[in-house]
Amino acid sequence: MLREPFARERTIGMAAEPTSAPHGDFEPVAATRLLIDAAPSSTARASGASVALFVLASLVWASLAKVDVIVTAPGVIVPADGTKVIQAPQAGTVQRIAVRDGQSVRRGAVLLELDSTAAIVHALRAAAADL
Repeated sequence: MLREPFARERTIGMAAEPTSAPHGDFEPVAATRLLIDAAPSSTARASGASVALFVLASLVWASLAKVDVIVTAPGVIVPADGTKVIQAPQAGTVQRIAVRDGQSVRRGAVLLELDSTAAIVHALRAAAADL
């Protein structure tokens, strides 16, 4: 298909001899003809095949893969029932927490244990000061 114009030009070029080369010793038509007739190098073929394989693999991956989307946002988590305020009947240091976050509890269940020695000492000092 591309060689037909060159074949026609070859027959036209044979009929009339050029008097001088317009580009010196370089003939653009002959150089173009050499490029068209030359087979592509193995490096060019391998590069083209690699690019085509990469594009094909990317399209297959994009159509079949599932990607998790993780979004971060500032905010505060508020329970649906609201929070409950817990007050101990006496002051003390928390020794052990008996429940976990989100755990359901019954009325009267032990939520935490207090070390009441400091509270007892404080109460005794207050009683002694009143005497």
